[in-house]
Amino acid sequence: MPLRECMEKHTEREKNAWLYWLREHFDEKTLTEWYLQAIAAEVRRSYVKDARKVKMSDLHLDFEVVAEKPIIQDVVVATKVSQSRWFGITGFKRKG
Repeated sequence: MPLRECMEKHTEREKNAWLYWLREHFDEKTLTEWYLQAIAAEVRRSYVKDARKVKMSDLHLDFEVVAEKPIIQDVVVATKVSQSRWFGITGFKRKG
């Protein structure tokens, strides 16, 4: 599903509920994830000098939620912020 369509079909409350569920349950591993982590550990052990130092816990991927930036609701303020960013990036000077 394209991102735009997903945003149109789901409310903010549904998104927050989904993120809450992910925070609570994403780190729970299934048997497939344990198996893949064990395979990755064995592959990694074949490339290092001391294979005993490689642990499966080193290959665990942590789930982090990044705090969202506040959305600017005012069009005039959003326009000025965008212009100041672009003028700063491109080096143009403002007229007047």
